[in-house]
Amino acid sequence: MRSHPLTTPQPLHLFVHPGLCAVSSAAGRHYHVVHELKTMSEAQRHCRENYKDLVTIRDLEDLETLKTLKRPRAWIGLYHYLDNWRWSLPNTSYYKPGETEFRRWSSGQPNNYLNKEHCTLMQNTNGLWNDVMCEKSFFPACFDVRVLYLLLVKSKLR
Repeated sequence: MRSHPLTTPQPLHLFVHPGLCAVSSAAGRHYHVVHELKTMSEAQRHCRENYKDLVTIRDLEDLETLKTLKRPRAWIGLYHYLDNWRWSLPNTSYYKPGETEFRRWSSGQPNNYLNKEHCTLMQNTNGLWNDVMCEKSFFPACFDVRVLYLLLVKSKLR
């Protein structure tokens, strides 16, 4: 099984203090499209076992990165539960304020056709989202978070 990775660029920070120098890099989000059709629950299980989870789209920058994926449609981690749309990644401490609210629905969506559409599919050609039945099969879009490095150097001042 192959996946297509994408990485968002992250800032590099340099902190200098007399006698102490620290270089850190923010966590980078790595995106992967799995080239195997899966239902939503299969996609979520695969992403959690091999990466972090199905993708969480926090803003337009994430959306633009994901639009470059090599598949026309892919599962994302947004699902409908108890009259509310929520992201698959359950750890709320992961999100910054407002990041769980980003939405990019196609016109007329979500419509929950026949009260059976509880999962979200992203059209990679335009980045718009549709609610669909979770039992349908599409390619999963997964993400992983990796901290690149942290370097601390302590020296004595002369």
